[in-house]
Amino acid sequence: MANRVSSYLGKLDRLKLDSLKIDSKDAQSVVAGSGRLRRNYDVETDRDLLAKMIVNFTKHVPREMWGEQLTEMYDAAGGDADRMAREAFDASFCSDPDRYDAYFERNRSVAEMRRDPLVRLTESVRVQRFTGGWTRPRDGFARRWARPKAVMQACSTTSALRKGLRSIPTPIRPCA
Repeated sequence: MANRVSSYLGKLDRLKLDSLKIDSKDAQSVVAGSGRLRRNYDVETDRDLLAKMIVNFTKHVPREMWGEQLTEMYDAAGGDADRMAREAFDASFCSDPDRYDAYFERNRSVAEMRRDPLVRLTESVRVQRFTGGWTRPRDGFARRWARPKAVMQACSTTSALRKGLRSIPTPIRPCA
């Protein structure tokens, strides 16, 4: 859900809007998003998966490739990536369907939504940082597989984070 919110924030930025209006037809995909959390969702599994992905990411990706928010949150947790991820998950409106619905009972400013810890993490680690801005290289397979292992792990973890924590990253899965 943090990915959906983050994507919508990007749209609001492009449109130069400073808030989400809950009665806007355009915002309904975000406002009604808790339905995804109510179907086939287990809070403990998602919390554990996020923690494992963040630990994997911080272990294998050079710090200079981390976003500002991830760096701040990691340092504030004393370098304990597992604790940081679990605290972010527990504090986020995006990790619980009831909190999500309650959060979007009223209009929200862009700045307010960006303070959510999972939204901060999602915005901190953008896939483009690892793909160099392209998603499908012209020269295909060879170029995609020529990347260092740490970058491929990072891309897999980032993809899983941005897709709502539904896939487990592996070191051999390239960015797509």
